[in-house]
Amino acid sequence: MASKKKTANLKSPGVAPSLSLPVEGSVKQLPMFPEGDEIVPEVSPPERGDSSKLGSYAGPSLGAAPHVMGAFIYQLMYATLAAARLKIGEEVGVELIDDVDVVGPEGTKHVQVKHEITPVTDLSRGMWKAFAAWSKLARSPKRLEHVSLVLVTTAELRGELPQLLSVGAEGKTVGGIEAGNYILAKLEKSNDEELQGYIDRVRELPSDVLYPFLDRIQLIREPDSPGLEKAIRDALAMHFPEEALEFAAREFRGFIQDIVARATAEKRVGAIIRSEDVREVLLSLQSRYPGSGWRYRHASTTFTEDEREQNKERTFFRQLEAIEARDGVLNKALSDYLRLQKEETDWARHVEIGKEDLNAYREEIFSKWEYFKDDPGDEFVGLNDKVRGMRLCDKLLQSPSPSLGRDPNPRSHVYRGTCHYLADVPKIGWHPKWEEIFGLGKVSEDEES
Repeated sequence: MASKKKTANLKSPGVAPSLSLPVEGSVKQLPMFPEGDEIVPEVSPPERGDSSKLGSYAGPSLGAAPHVMGAFIYQLMYATLAAARLKIGEEVGVELIDDVDVVGPEGTKHVQVKHEITPVTDLSRGMWKAFAAWSKLARSPKRLEHVSLVLVTTAELRGELPQLLSVGAEGKTVGGIEAGNYILAKLEKSNDEELQGYIDRVRELPSDVLYPFLDRIQLIREPDSPGLEKAIRDALAMHFPEEALEFAAREFRGFIQDIVARATAEKRVGAIIRSEDVREVLLSLQSRYPGSGWRYRHASTTFTEDEREQNKERTFFRQLEAIEARDGVLNKALSDYLRLQKEETDWARHVEIGKEDLNAYREEIFSKWEYFKDDPGDEFVGLNDKVRGMRLCDKLLQSPSPSLGRDPNPRSHVYRGTCHYLADVPKIGWHPKWEEIFGLGKVSEDEES
């Protein structure tokens, strides 16, 4: 096949000629094929019966056979599930390199999706066609280190080899050596010349290449379309209340389908869904569903004595000690601070709330603190510094929380935890001479974040 020059970066939203890693310091995206063996994307095939030609046109034509369209619809559902599970810094590609690709800081997962009924046996054509296409990777050991190769099928895994490479509830346990030995010594020969050609391409790999290659392969049996729909709803359950899941899943599927449809209409080489795009869509859907606030998971989370002890040297805790806060106040502050850290970690991991909303929330709390500090009222008159500090702390912690993003009533542990976070930065303080005591002043928003 003749080589083809790389195209310029595409500017249309949702599509790109290659997957990029947006997170600084993440694993570098290496070329899919060794130099001199480039795969040229097809421009517009009349029909696409499988997805083994890596880097090809995004999807079948409108005149494709029903079983082809059905397989592609299932592929889109699987891509939707992958997008719903994205973490920050990850991207999902559809027909970009493989059927579905997931790229992130830990590497790349290439997925072939097979919507089929016939059980997968040792001589299944679709399985060997995927293996043969992937075998190009075996020539690039450095690339292979950062790659997982996944064959997803709706059919039963019945053959010995599919069982060896399968991933069940407990995960894949058999290594590439056992699977490789089975292929080399026990796999029967096929009378189908084309199928045998796929097998031979894998068998001909040297053993020191074959074993690591097979070690990267996983076979996973997934449910049919209704099962995937349930999995999508389950993935979105961390963002929406149960009554909103049907609405959210339907709209989220539409978002993915729109991106892929635009890539297909513009004859782009694949479609891409970025974690930041997913976040924006989820926020938009949440705002359209009345009464669905942020999902708070750690209101009652408890912590070990070691975890609590490790945080007693933090500035927020020392600030409370400086005003001689009671033991109950100190223990409550530790719980609220640690619960907030858990909440914020989950918000970031599940792409639920952005830095802008968090910074705006912190700034509103800071403004309240400034108001209470500068206009304490008659109740502060004649009090010593430690009591004044305790009164200021109580007044801020007991006042109503501002809105957090679209949620008008954040949970109390989030509000109190954020107050202690600001005291830890430190951007606020309780004792009238807190800056002098701790030798620290106000910090910039960037340092705070």
